[in-house]
Amino acid sequence: MFKKKQKIRRNVLLERRKRQIWDKILKILFAISGILLLCFVLFSPFLKIKKIDVLGNNSIPSEKIEEEVKLTLKENILFLIPGDNIIFVSAKNSEKKIKEKFPEVKGVKIKKNWLDIKNPGKFKLEVKISEKEKKVVWCQECPFDRNNNNVCFYLDKEGRAFSPAENNPNKIEAIIIFEKPQQKVFNKNDESSSENKNNKEFQQWKIDCGKCGENNCFKEKKTIDGKENITCYLLPEICLNPISIDDQVADRQFISFVLDLDEKLKQDSHFKIVKYQTGGVKTREIIAYTDRGLKLYFNTLESADSQIEYLKDFLKKGIDKRGLDSLEYIYLEAGDRIFYK
Repeated sequence: MFKKKQKIRRNVLLERRKRQIWDKILKILFAISGILLLCFVLFSPFLKIKKIDVLGNNSIPSEKIEEEVKLTLKENILFLIPGDNIIFVSAKNSEKKIKEKFPEVKGVKIKKNWLDIKNPGKFKLEVKISEKEKKVVWCQECPFDRNNNNVCFYLDKEGRAFSPAENNPNKIEAIIIFEKPQQKVFNKNDESSSENKNNKEFQQWKIDCGKCGENNCFKEKKTIDGKENITCYLLPEICLNPISIDDQVADRQFISFVLDLDEKLKQDSHFKIVKYQTGGVKTREIIAYTDRGLKLYFNTLESADSQIEYLKDFLKKGIDKRGLDSLEYIYLEAGDRIFYK
């Protein structure tokens, strides 16, 4: 009886050990399977991004956007996980890099395409781009640039430069604002000729050549009675520091005013605006040039609506289209008072 119990106990222990051994084997197998599955998920070429589709872009070449996305896909995640894995790909990182690389991008959304019916098993990314509207061009005019090589950039609604523009106004389908150095204070009683005005404008930067620095002066050489005469002019800030990509050229209020003003002037049959000019945002003055040669002076700190209404009232008081042709300027910056010549 005792031997029988002992045999039964031995069999129970043996079965228990067998189960423990099998449990360990199964755990090892599960662990190996898990490692193999993890390796497959992480490093299998099957799960790599095979294609990148770029949608919604107009001025930015698709190849450049695709190239920027591929650069981010080459970056490993946590030093180990491949960045081009469809499961772990960082869409937000790619979106951020695209915005940093291309200032003309207003918004970007990257979507993982898990199921492509035409190409099953080939995972791809869809990059949807929305670009900033090219409504305003800002051109800097340096008075000492004899070749008229204006520096022109498109500005967004915040007044930030985001893309180079043609310096030929005839090739630009947008509002063009020319920035010129601020001249002498506007004088409504100034009867001087345009030639005299230009001379005075040029002379305001005249300086003793001994005070010139290395690159801050323009030197004009003339030969008078066989003798070489050198006249020095101190270059304005606009000539020394031309604008470049991502510069804050204007502010939102200034750009908003110009957009609003331009829209309202287009509705008036008396005027066809060919360009705008300013001495800079700080002056808060914008001059609209018409195809008749008439200049309209506006204050960007005041309402565009009120200034347009003053202009309409002025035109109703007997200034017809023929009368407009004889005018040089209409000055609307003095509140409800209008000066003209």
